[in-house]
Amino acid sequence: MRLGQVMTEDIVEGTDGYWFDNNLQEWANDGWDTTGIRNYLITREEYATEALVRIDYLISACEQLITRMSHEWLH
Repeated sequence: MRLGQVMTEDIVEGTDGYWFDNNLQEWANDGWDTTGIRNYLITREEYATEALVRIDYLISACEQLITRMSHEWLH
């Protein structure tokens, strides 16, 4: 399966079938360089879901750290 290709039998009703692409696009819109992530997910598609969940966790952790480091009390 390629990113962006929806496997209709795998889609749970009421969910978005383009989960991978939507997450990558959202991160790109937030300023993250997703080229390497996209390439990794394509070349290791059997681990893509687990990898994307881990990447989501890491990006969230980075964003929280950026927020903490930008507090005025640090200046």
